[in-house]
Amino acid sequence: MIRIFRLVDNLRESDSPVLFTGERGVGKQALARAVHLRSLRWARPFVSVSCDALPAAPLQANAFEQRLALARGGTLCLTNVDALPSRLQERLLGEFTTTAPFRPMATTTLPAAAFNATGALAPQLSDLLRSLVIAVPPLRERREDIEPLAIQVLLAASAAQGRVVRCPDATLDTLRGYDWPGNVGELRRAIEYGVAVCATHDVEPDDLPPGIGTSDVPRQDAAAAVRALIGDDKGATRARLLATLESHQWRRVDTARALGISRATLWRRMRDAGL
Repeated sequence: MIRIFRLVDNLRESDSPVLFTGERGVGKQALARAVHLRSLRWARPFVSVSCDALPAAPLQANAFEQRLALARGGTLCLTNVDALPSRLQERLLGEFTTTAPFRPMATTTLPAAAFNATGALAPQLSDLLRSLVIAVPPLRERREDIEPLAIQVLLAASAAQGRVVRCPDATLDTLRGYDWPGNVGELRRAIEYGVAVCATHDVEPDDLPPGIGTSDVPRQDAAAAVRALIGDDKGATRARLLATLESHQWRRVDTARALGISRATLWRRMRDAGL
């Protein structure tokens, strides 16, 4: 991502089209907007068109013409560009036959190598958009970004609710240990959910959406497992906890699953046991 940010800065003086590739939710449109704001067109409009959400066929042309008019002098970002209907592709290409009224950018979930092979875009439009390709990696391949992104969303979400909410280390560990198939978009929704439901000033792992911060064990079963783990003999409890941790090479996710408790509960038991 540092290389991508440097590339965005290096594009300050450029006016070439840019194609962003990557999974849904990785932040392609946010990067497109960043390129626009650092460009010579920064004071002009940034207009986004969701190509897979255009209105029904009779209204497509009018809606598209309105977006083209708004983008003049600025940047037009075509999200999910491979879904752009062929007749609107021809209309877009017509804008560039004699002049360049706006800077085109586009996003796609297709890999750059497969972008041409699908036949979804006219060859001329595909060649135009592939002048510069920026591939954005999924969040699971850049886990070092999870904490700063989570903190950024946490600050915005808590400010919107007029609260001061923190993200403890246990929650950050949980966030870093999840694969985020929905990428940055899913992370944002998870943090906003946690801020909305947390009863204290801390978003605990159990405050995160099901499947992220809690185990798959039903809550009544998890409670029974906790009672069994605690027992009456603290020494035996610590020994049992330590043995389970060691048998799973201290992997907290696997240990919590084996004990039938959430990762947050496991973290608290480890803390109380001095582990």
